[in-house]
Amino acid sequence: AVANALERNVIDIFGRVKEIGADNGSQFCSASFSAWCQSLSIRCWHIPVFAPWRNGLLERQHKSIKASLKILIDSVEHRWPQYVTKAVSRCNNRDLGSGITPSMLMFGSDRNALWRFSPPSPATTASSLNDAVRAIADIRNKRLAVLFGDGDTTIHPVPDCNLSRRQTKFKIGDPVLRWSPASNGLKPNWKGPYEVVGTPGHFTVLLSDGSLQDSRN
Repeated sequence: AVANALERNVIDIFGRVKEIGADNGSQFCSASFSAWCQSLSIRCWHIPVFAPWRNGLLERQHKSIKASLKILIDSVEHRWPQYVTKAVSRCNNRDLGSGITPSMLMFGSDRNALWRFSPPSPATTASSLNDAVRAIADIRNKRLAVLFGDGDTTIHPVPDCNLSRRQTKFKIGDPVLRWSPASNGLKPNWKGPYEVVGTPGHFTVLLSDGSLQDSRN
């Protein structure tokens, strides 16, 4: 179901994505979802459990989507799933200033038109498509320059919260404790020890119990 929704609402409209960031829900950790990603050469990476700040840029956008969704559904709350895509579209096409929208920064042009059902011209050639892609990239870079000036517009995969961390790095075989929220104030928040069996990412460790954890150091 998740793969079908992604194909229908993302890939069929915008094309194949390079990466998918997901939480540790069973639908994203299943063998069928992994096989679907591999069939499309999509790299799927997972966010450690109990570490929402690792996906902070996206989490902050949920506030805007919820506000837009609340206005759209009004008195038909039970039909909110039908309005999610419309709320996302509103957020992606909101004016960031000077008439620039998130969609313009991503695609180089306004995405209000229904391009999904527009057939390509028979005269379209590979060279003309390459020229169009370069033109879109130039427009996007110019608009980024207008917004940020000489600032660095590169999106770094490491959250800002990690920049002030101690540079403690765990190695495979290290014994560690796993953080878990206590059910009440009298119980500890740490369990273990567990053994580090993998270090798949920045400040990310895979423990012997199979869980993906933030290093919290």
